[in-house]
Amino acid sequence: MYWDVGINMITHNLVFLHPGWYCDEDGLLAPKGKCSPGFYCPTGSTSNEQIICPAGRYCPEQTSVPHRCPAGTYSNDTRLEMATECRNCTAGFYCQQNGLTEEEGACTAGYYCPEGKDDKISLILVFF
Repeated sequence: MYWDVGINMITHNLVFLHPGWYCDEDGLLAPKGKCSPGFYCPTGSTSNEQIICPAGRYCPEQTSVPHRCPAGTYSNDTRLEMATECRNCTAGFYCQQNGLTEEEGACTAGYYCPEGKDDKISLILVFF
């Protein structure tokens, strides 16, 4: 928490600003620091490790809202810091949605599902 000097000097209201930052004491003129990687700090955070980044998401430094692992990946681990830490969907499975904590399903007959892909690929058999 800190004072928004430009706006609230007259009203003396304590305000919460700067998502992704934290304030660990009252009366500061600026945020104390950035949220640590692997954690997220919504507006009003009082610690640089306010909330652990949940499974299926990653949180780089100064995150206020966790980012979802991209389609084609998943993660059941917490405290990820980068999208590259999300696991590629295993060959033979598909991961179409963002933010998955496990693979969505096995590839069905007539489709090909390579590692890290976000969609099933239809197999077209050509006979000569």
